[in-house]
Amino acid sequence: MIAREALIAAYDAYLRALAEGRPESLPLDESVRFTECGQVMPVGSGLWGTVEQVGACYARFADVLLGQVAGYCAVREGGDLAVLMVRLALSEAGTITEIETVVCRRRGVLFRPEAMFAPSPILRKPDCPADREFLARVAHLYFDAIVADNAATLPIRDDCVRIECGEPVTCQPEDDERKAARGFDLYSMGVAEQIDCQFFCYCTAIKERRVYVDEEQGIAFAMARFDFPGTVRSWRFRRGEQRPTEPHQRVPRSILIMEAFQVDHGQITAIETIFENCPFLMPTGW
Repeated sequence: MIAREALIAAYDAYLRALAEGRPESLPLDESVRFTECGQVMPVGSGLWGTVEQVGACYARFADVLLGQVAGYCAVREGGDLAVLMVRLALSEAGTITEIETVVCRRRGVLFRPEAMFAPSPILRKPDCPADREFLARVAHLYFDAIVADNAATLPIRDDCVRIECGEPVTCQPEDDERKAARGFDLYSMGVAEQIDCQFFCYCTAIKERRVYVDEEQGIAFAMARFDFPGTVRSWRFRRGEQRPTEPHQRVPRSILIMEAFQVDHGQITAIETIFENCPFLMPTGW
C-alpha cells in the first residue's frame, strides 16, 4: 500500500515535468514502461516533445491499495488544445514503474478541452461512500450494460451527468436542432435511457478492462478499449422503430477510453470520460 499523498504528489510531479520538458526529473524505475495512445515508446517521446502548455488538474484519482494514480487535464500543442489522461503505477520504493497516457486531439464532436482548465464540475466527495468491492463492480456493470443495450442491472441515478472530453452528453436541455437531426435528442436523455434505447448497439465489445478504486473519493476509474466493428447496419429505437445506423457507426474502429464513475448512496451519480479513436482492435499496450 502506498500513501495517498505520495500518489498525488507523483501525479503532480509528472505534470510539472511534462510542462518543463524534463522527464529526467522524475523518479523513474529502471524497468519503467511508457505508452502514448497504446504505443510503447521511450519516456520523453510523443507529447513530451510537442506540448506547449499543461493545464491545471481537472480530476485525479488514487488507488492506494494498488499503487495507482490517474487523472485528466487540458494541454496545448501545436497551437491547439488537447486532453491528456495520465495513469501512473508506483513501486513501494516510490519509483514510477508504469506510465500510460492517452492524448485526445482535435475532432469535430465530443471535444471541449477549453472546459477542462477548471476542476470537474460534477465530481465531488460522496455523502455515503460505497465499499471497494462495489465500486470495482460498478465499472464492469456499466461496460456490460453498454454491450448488452440493457441498463436494468446498472445502479445509476436518472440525473447522472456524463461528460466526454469536456462535453456534457446526458441530462441536457432538449435542443431542437439535435432533435431534428435524429428525430430524438440523445443528449437530453439520462445515461440508462441512452443505453436502453439501443443507440450504442454498434459497440459490440469492451475489452482490456482495468479497474482501479479511489475509496476516499468514492470513485472507480477504469481503462478499456471499446470495439466498433462497423458491421451493425440497423437498430431498433427503444426496441421498436428500425433505423439505419449512422455513417460513423459503420466504420471499423476502436477507442481507448478512461472513465471515472462517482458513486454515492449505492448509485452512480456522475461519469467523466475521455477517449481517443484508434484502429479496430488495436491493443491498449497494457
